[in-house]
Amino acid sequence: MRFVLRSLTGLALLALAAGLIANGAWRLHLAQREAAEAPAPRGPAAERVFAVEVVVPRPEEIAPTLTAYGEIVSARRLELRPALAGRLVELSPAFVDGGAVRAGELLFRLDPADARSALRRAEIALAEAETDRAAAARTVDLAALDLEASEERVRLQRQALDRQRGLAERLVGSTAAVETAELNLAVARQTRIDAEQALSQARTAVEMNATALSRARLELEDARRALEETEVRAPFDGLLTETAAVLGRQVAANEKLGALIDPSRLEASVRVSNAEYARLLDDAGGLRDLPAQVRLQAGELDASAPARLVRAAAATGEARTGRTLFLALEAAAGDLFREGDFVAAAIREPALEGVA
Repeated sequence: MRFVLRSLTGLALLALAAGLIANGAWRLHLAQREAAEAPAPRGPAAERVFAVEVVVPRPEEIAPTLTAYGEIVSARRLELRPALAGRLVELSPAFVDGGAVRAGELLFRLDPADARSALRRAEIALAEAETDRAAAARTVDLAALDLEASEERVRLQRQALDRQRGLAERLVGSTAAVETAELNLAVARQTRIDAEQALSQARTAVEMNATALSRARLELEDARRALEETEVRAPFDGLLTETAAVLGRQVAANEKLGALIDPSRLEASVRVSNAEYARLLDDAGGLRDLPAQVRLQAGELDASAPARLVRAAAATGEARTGRTLFLALEAAAGDLFREGDFVAAAIREPALEGVA
């Protein structure tokens, strides 16, 4: 029994010794692997060397260039609206979007029948007013002659009265004859008053006829203008856009049928910041007249045109900051640029002296 207990104890001690030896060997293996995986110590880092261009700063005069972006607008644009309502009876073949027209060319015509009738009525009314005025003038002349005759009658009746009174004083005439002469003088005076009233009324009629004649002439001018306004012609050479007219259509007065753009007066509308805008002002606070270059890039199209800085917008607009500038392009730029093109503008700022 003792032999078995001692054997078991020896086996337990042997197993414990083997476990300790195995644990030590495993720890030694881990330490060797960590040492192998640890990075090698670095040496001192090498200094990096850069190649640069070295120049000697010399003060000189430099003109900076300000780059801004915007769109092309036309400084001369006219909306085509008929002054009268009517039916379109004639339409120019060039009245299409992009159509080119010349100054004085007929764009469209409204039915002139009503306007011609109104003109004829105005001419008749003017003729009647002229006839009435001539008749009133003749009435004035006749009333003046009647007044002269009345005054002559009064003069004769006064002489007759004086003669009858003289006869009565010499006891040759009768009292009844004097009374009759006085009555005839009173009738003559009343006739003269009536003649004066008739002359005054005739002169008033002349003045009223003159007013009616002026009114008839004004109505005739309005009728002529209305007839002329049935035709709408191009006031300048340009391109049509926003066209909306169909032959035979009934249009209302002041209805927009299109717009006419002058391609020879294109401008680039660009926006700059307040700081950039301040650099473009002179000592008096006014905007300088500076040269610029406007460039258009659209696919394979790469065009540019010279321009001049002409003005700044009166308001800041919806952005509420910065300034909107307008650059006037040369007249020939209308062959390449169109209203609405997105462009880049390079504005040559005032030269700076003594900078490097």
